[in-house]
Amino acid sequence: MVFTGEYLQKTPEHCVVYSGITNSYLTSIMEESKRYHVQLFERDDVAIYNSIPTVEGTIMMVIQNTDFTIHGSTCAVLGLGRVGMSVARTFHHLGAKVKVGARSTSHLARIQEMGLQPFSLDELQKEMSNVDICINTIPAKIVTAPVINSMPLHTLIIDLASKPGGTDFRYAEREG
Repeated sequence: MVFTGEYLQKTPEHCVVYSGITNSYLTSIMEESKRYHVQLFERDDVAIYNSIPTVEGTIMMVIQNTDFTIHGSTCAVLGLGRVGMSVARTFHHLGAKVKVGARSTSHLARIQEMGLQPFSLDELQKEMSNVDICINTIPAKIVTAPVINSMPLHTLIIDLASKPGGTDFRYAEREG
């Protein structure tokens, strides 16, 4: 069954629709129907709890795709949102040397307070010259060709950002 505006109009006016995220189609039919819409992943509590399996899956991907341990590796986390914070903290506790890139001064201060190495995203290309693992959580094209070119060849890139993601994977695959 396809969730359509016609179907939505058949629901009672007090109907509440819950979804994880939204897209332009869902937003449009919700506005047309004048039904209340709750996006669960916009709630901090849900997104924070969801970051836990995200981090676990990230650890699994790193283990499966590298021939070195997380412990002792250099890991760059891009972004200090709900997922970025959980990833950075967990990789730090696993013994990685974690540096975190952010734009806001409050995030840079929080990174420092967490005992991690902060850096401004303005310095992204320079900061990637010695990373073993790059984990992006920023949903904007940030891991571009020049950034990828500055990474060691063995660097594993994992993009956890919402669509469209933040990594030029076509370029990364072409470069090996």
